[in-house]
Amino acid sequence: MQSRACAILTVKLFVVLILCGCGASDLLIAYTGGGLPPGDGDIGGVVLAEVPNGSVAATQVTTPVQGAEVLLFRSGQQVGRAVTGEGGFFRFEDPYTGQYQVVVNPLTGSGLQQAQRQFQHTLGQQTFLEITLEQEQ
Repeated sequence: MQSRACAILTVKLFVVLILCGCGASDLLIAYTGGGLPPGDGDIGGVVLAEVPNGSVAATQVTTPVQGAEVLLFRSGQQVGRAVTGEGGFFRFEDPYTGQYQVVVNPLTGSGLQQAQRQFQHTLGQQTFLEITLEQEQ
């Protein structure tokens, strides 16, 4: 009964958005990754950080960044938001073809800098990004 009510509410919301002149492309892209790698047709990837290796002087290791906020923009407007999971993965499902930008905001106090990346995505194809955050200076 509750899922039927949610479905009816979703349909009503969609109709209202259409009547108001908002197209489906104006809606936030569904995020269901839960920190999982992207599947076919998704935009996704992994956020990594190079951190000092405590055992060997002057070397670094790459480690996944958990809890980073990943914002997805198209034509300067935010169309999606995700948070990286344990493996550093993020995912946006079935976005349209177009030019996109992701902005990655690490957790406050992590000592990592924000990163941005622009890229082209094609509907139905997977776009996988590997984004490495640098240490703050």
